[in-house]
Amino acid sequence: KAQYVLDSFNWLDSSTNQLLVQAAFVNAQASPPMFGVLEIIFNFERSGGLTKEIRVQSLPATAASSTLEFVLLVVWLSLVGLELLRSGYKAIKYCQAPSDKKPSLTDIWSLSDWVTLLFSIVLVINYFLLLAEMDFAAQEAANLPSAPVSADATTTALQTYHEAWDK
Repeated sequence: KAQYVLDSFNWLDSSTNQLLVQAAFVNAQASPPMFGVLEIIFNFERSGGLTKEIRVQSLPATAASSTLEFVLLVVWLSLVGLELLRSGYKAIKYCQAPSDKKPSLTDIWSLSDWVTLLFSIVLVINYFLLLAEMDFAAQEAANLPSAPVSADATTTALQTYHEAWDK
């Protein structure tokens, strides 16, 4: 049915090679909550055949889904913090040194340290912003109403469910 709708709006024609359908989903009832992407790929062959492929990818909606991930995160944040302290100490020492005895901060390794440090700080900020967004999305998904099970799927229960989603 979808093919005919897409065809009527000229989204599909005789030269179409592939139709890709993607959908994002959240499973808030899993422990930990999971985000996922569903991809359904239809390949239109020149001979008139059709091949289908389904891909599902998921990831946990938590900062670290295992102890190993948590340990690696702590180690990485510790190394970034140590590099920040080391580079800050080096910069303070540079500023306090007499002008005729100042060490060079422009060698390739010092510049590489500063670029790595700035890049790491941007990554840390991005990581925590991403965690905040993921936590917000997981909380919103957890607050969504549950669908009535088929045994309880009376007309009133379904209508109440649809009204809750319309809010």
